[in-house]
Amino acid sequence: MALVVVSNPTKVSWVTLINERHNNTIYKSQKVKIGHTETEMNNEQPDTKEVEGPNSVTPTLLSPIFASDRLAPSSVSPPRLTPPNGYFSTFIHKVVLPTTKPEAVSRNNSRNSTKTTSRSKRKPKKSKRRSATTETRPVVSSTARYIQQIRYDEFLRALDAQFYIRPEFTVNHTPHRASGLGNVIYGIMSTAFIASVTGRSFHINAATNFYGSLFVPFHQMDRFSSETDPSLCLEFNHIPSFYSYFLKTQLASLSHKPQLCYIYFLDITRGNFNINFYRATLENLGLIPVVPGKVSSEWAGWEFRSLMYRLLINPDYSMCSAINNHLRKLHERTMIGIQLRHGGTTANYHERRIQGDYAMNVALNEAAKYMNSHGLNRDNTYLYISTDSSLILEKIKKIVNETGVDFMYHMDDFSIGHSATGKSGLLGKSVWNSFYHRALMDMFILKDSDYLIVSQGSSFGNIAVELQKTYNNEVSSESFLKQKGFTCSVYSQRTKAGESFVISQKRGYTERQLFFNV
Repeated sequence: MALVVVSNPTKVSWVTLINERHNNTIYKSQKVKIGHTETEMNNEQPDTKEVEGPNSVTPTLLSPIFASDRLAPSSVSPPRLTPPNGYFSTFIHKVVLPTTKPEAVSRNNSRNSTKTTSRSKRKPKKSKRRSATTETRPVVSSTARYIQQIRYDEFLRALDAQFYIRPEFTVNHTPHRASGLGNVIYGIMSTAFIASVTGRSFHINAATNFYGSLFVPFHQMDRFSSETDPSLCLEFNHIPSFYSYFLKTQLASLSHKPQLCYIYFLDITRGNFNINFYRATLENLGLIPVVPGKVSSEWAGWEFRSLMYRLLINPDYSMCSAINNHLRKLHERTMIGIQLRHGGTTANYHERRIQGDYAMNVALNEAAKYMNSHGLNRDNTYLYISTDSSLILEKIKKIVNETGVDFMYHMDDFSIGHSATGKSGLLGKSVWNSFYHRALMDMFILKDSDYLIVSQGSSFGNIAVELQKTYNNEVSSESFLKQKGFTCSVYSQRTKAGESFVISQKRGYTERQLFFNV
C-alpha cells in the first residue's frame, strides 16, 4: 500500500513554533544537519544568562497555535471549540543556562579532516568514535533537567490544545489484533513519537477497549477522528519493513493529508529511528534533555518513553485503588517480583514457546541469591509471581510455601490468560477483560519491586522493567495530569527504582537445577 505525500510548505505546526521560539531565545548561529534541512542553533552560551519564560517571548507560544488561518488546512475549517478554563494562565520562569557548550557534530567536517590528516593522527580519532557509540546513557545535570521540565510543561499544553482546535490533524493508531498488553504499549509509544515530531494529536482506536481501565489525559484520545480515512492506514505485519520505513523516513519533513493511520505492534523509539532527524525537535519539546556531544537513538528513545509511560499509561481511579491496596501490603516487606513468560503448551494460552521449564529454576535461584546477599528471609520478604501459566504458579507454590510461612504473593483478582483481542477475544468480552485486567495489574505491581526478575523475549516483562526505571527520571507530568482530573497514582509509594535481572533464553541450558534454599 502506497502512502500519498502531499507537499504543503505553508503549513505551520505547533512543533515548528516551539522549535522557533527556543531557537530564537537560546540558540543563534551554529548549523546542525537535521535530515535534509539545516536548523540554526546556537551553542555559544555565556557563563550565566537569565531567560524569562514562554510568555516573555514575542511571538508567544500559545497565541500562534490558536491562529487557525496559519495552522488549519485550507480545505478544512477549524472547529469552534474552547480549551478548558485556566489553559491560558500565564507563567514566567527564570532559566539559568548551563555553562558547558555542547559539541557541534558535522559529518562533512569529519570527512574533510580525515582526508587532510596524516595516518599517524587517525588512531586517536578511531578510539574517540568507539567511545562515543558506547556512551548511550550520558550524565544529565540538574540544570538540564530543570530546563527540560519547563519545556516539557510547555509541550503538554500545546499538545493538549491540539486535541481541541485541530482534531482532524492527527495520527490514528489501531493496535494489532495479535498484540498483547506489552505490544499494545509498544504501538502507543510509536504513535506518541510520530505525533510529537510532526505536530499532531493522536488517537487510539477504542474498539480494542485498551483505555477502558486507564486514565485518558487528552480530549477523546481513546477514539478515532470522525474523518479518518481507512485507505490511509499503513499496516506493518513484517518486522523488517517496519524497521526500514521508520529508519529511512524523515517524518517531520513529510506533509501528509491531515490523518495518518498506522497498524503495528512494534516500538519506533527502541532504536528504530534516526536521531539526527529529530534530536533538535525532541530537545526543544522537552522530551529529551540537552546534553553535550553525540547521543544514541536508544538513549533518546528511553528518555522519551520514560516520560510517555507516566503520561499515557496510568490506571483509572478504580483500577488504581485496587493496585495500591496490593502495593501497600507488599511494601510492608522487601518485594521480589518474578515475571515468567513461558509460552508453549504449559501456558494457559497455547502458543509458541518463549522459555523452557528452566526459567522457573533460574528465577527462584536468582531470588534466593538476592535474599541471601541482602540478609533477607521468608519473614521479611514477599515473592510476587506473575506468569502466563497456572501450572507454573502451582509448582512455585509447592516449592516456596512448603514451610507454611506467608511468603509467596500473587494477585488473584482476575484470571490468567492472553491479553490480545485476536487470541482471547473469541472467548467473549468478559473473559478477555479478565485476562487484560490481570495483565494490567501485574505490570503495575511488578514495577514497584526492589528486585525484578523478568523473562527475555517478553515485551510485557520489558515494559515492567522500564516502568520500574521511570522512578529515576526527575521530569514529571504530574502537574498537568492533576489539572486534567487525575487523582490516583500508582507511582506514589516509591522514590527510587529497584534493581532488575533478565532471564536469558540461552542460560537455561546450563542451569537446570533448583537451589532455592532460603
